[in-house]
Amino acid sequence: MASHMALGILFLGGGARFTISRSTQSIALLVVALFPRFPQHYTDNCEHLQAWRHLWALCVVPRCLVVRDVRTGQMCRDAVVVLHSENRQTSVVPPVPFPEMDCVQSIRVSAPGYMALSLDVSLGSHTRDLVSRRRVLYLQPQTPAPMHGIAVLSQFTEWLTSTQMRVNVLCAQLMQPHSVNDAVDSSVVHAIQRLRICVLAMHSPFVARNSCVSGWAEKAYLAWLNVRTRVVALARHDEIRRLLTRYWTGSQPNTQLSDMRASYATIALLYAVLDLPAPSDAMKLAQQVPISQLIDFMLQ
Repeated sequence: MASHMALGILFLGGGARFTISRSTQSIALLVVALFPRFPQHYTDNCEHLQAWRHLWALCVVPRCLVVRDVRTGQMCRDAVVVLHSENRQTSVVPPVPFPEMDCVQSIRVSAPGYMALSLDVSLGSHTRDLVSRRRVLYLQPQTPAPMHGIAVLSQFTEWLTSTQMRVNVLCAQLMQPHSVNDAVDSSVVHAIQRLRICVLAMHSPFVARNSCVSGWAEKAYLAWLNVRTRVVALARHDEIRRLLTRYWTGSQPNTQLSDMRASYATIALLYAVLDLPAPSDAMKLAQQVPISQLIDFMLQ
C-alpha cells in the first residue's frame, strides 16, 4: 500500500499536471492520509481506517502552466514565461509546474510572432483568481506584414463571429432543454474563456501604446459585449434563475430542466461569462440578502 501511494503521488497527472498544495488544510490531510501505521491485511481497520488513505487526493491542485494560441488553441512551443516576485525573477519554458500563487506578483509571457502578455497576479487581483483556476495563458498573434496582416485579421474576425454564433445556438438550445441531445457543443465554454482572456490582455497598457492592434482589441471587446448580453438575457428567464438557485442550494434540478446535460451546460455557460460566486459563497451572501436580489445584482 505504501509503494502504491508513493507511485500515485509521484506520477500525479502524468508527472507534471498536478502537485500537492502547501496550504494548512492540505498538510493536515496529508498527515492523516500518510499515518505511519499501515494495516497488516485488507480487513485490518483497528489501527487506522483505510478510507483515510485516500484523503491525500483532496490536496491535489493543478499546477501545470500552459501557453496556447488564442485562435487555434495549439500550444506555443517557443514561449518564455518570466515570473516576478518580491526579490527575484525566474524564466521558465512552458509547459512547466507553476509555483504557489503567493510567491508570484506578476507574469510576463513572450513568444516569437505573438504579442507579449503581462499579467498582474498580486493578492486581490481578478487575474490572480483566473490564472489560479485555469493555469492556461493565451497569446494573441502579432499583425504581420500588410498583405498577410489582412488575412490574419480576417481569421481573427471569423473566429469572433463563429464564437458569437455558437453562443447564440447554445442559448437557444438551453431554452428548450428537452430537445438537447448528445450534440451539445461544450467547446463553446472554452471559446468564451479564450475570448475573455483575450479581452483582458488587449486592454493592457501594451495595447494602448500600439495602434496596429487597436482594431483587434475593439473587435474582441465588441464580441465580448455581444456574448455577455446574450448570456445575461438567458439568465434572466425564470427557469434559468431557478436552476441557478437550486445549484447554489444543492437541491435537485428543476423538473423543466431535468436533462442533466442541459443543466450542466447552463451552469458552465453562466460561470464562464458572469462573475458568479461559488455555491458556498453564494449561500453566505444569501444570509444577508435574498437570493433573487443577489441574482439581480449579478446580472447587472
